[in-house]
Amino acid sequence: MVLAVLTWKMPHGTGSRVISIINGLLLLIGLCAGIFALNGAMRNQLRSAAKQAGIGVGLCGLIIILTIWGYFFSEPVKPSVATTVPASNPAAVAQKGPDIIFDYPGWLGAAVEDKANLVLVSIPDDAPDARQFKRNFAKDFSIIMLTVDSSRATFDVYVDTSRAIAHFSDGRTVEALPIRGILESATQDRDKYFATWMPPIRCTPGSSHVFNLFIPVPAGTVYTIMDRVTIQVNGLPVDIHGQYCTAEEKAQRLQRPSR
Repeated sequence: MVLAVLTWKMPHGTGSRVISIINGLLLLIGLCAGIFALNGAMRNQLRSAAKQAGIGVGLCGLIIILTIWGYFFSEPVKPSVATTVPASNPAAVAQKGPDIIFDYPGWLGAAVEDKANLVLVSIPDDAPDARQFKRNFAKDFSIIMLTVDSSRATFDVYVDTSRAIAHFSDGRTVEALPIRGILESATQDRDKYFATWMPPIRCTPGSSHVFNLFIPVPAGTVYTIMDRVTIQVNGLPVDIHGQYCTAEEKAQRLQRPSR
């Protein structure tokens, strides 16, 4: 139980699978040892020992049942994404042009952490809105957009993208560009950009407001073989897994609203 409590926030991956296997083995060993002890105590009419062994067997059995129920029978929270974004957003939708999210192919990933929905999309460099947004900065970069919906969260969720790392299926990793340096290169309204985009951000529980962050990555980053992006949520690393999608696949997964 102590090992499970200490590692329950561990990022998904090989390490978490090893810990899960160890936890499962410990539970099974504890259950078998408890049954063996209970059987011996009952044979020798040791009521106190039988009572203690029975409590141990009951606890192990309960934990195993709850674990199996949680993995196979409970319905996970489904990630959602905002269908509208504020005008100050680098992913804002042009009123008379193509939708910067739905009308372009790109990378799409989603995760749920502390009951907050995280949706991550790449923004095409050739989209007019992306070009317009990047003209405000002296440094060049490509954009990955993170949307956080904390309407179902039960407590504050702190999201930090300043140390984001992109992982690729060929084993490469690419660190996000220092966002402070990008914001400092703003040619005007620097304080406004810092107030709007500098992480970390505090996402309040039960909020109807959708929080947005952008992650600057090296210009020209190719997303076709990107596997996941690691960010920090409440001080711990969280992997957002995804894949490269066509415009039609993105619209279907994000349930594009009618225009």
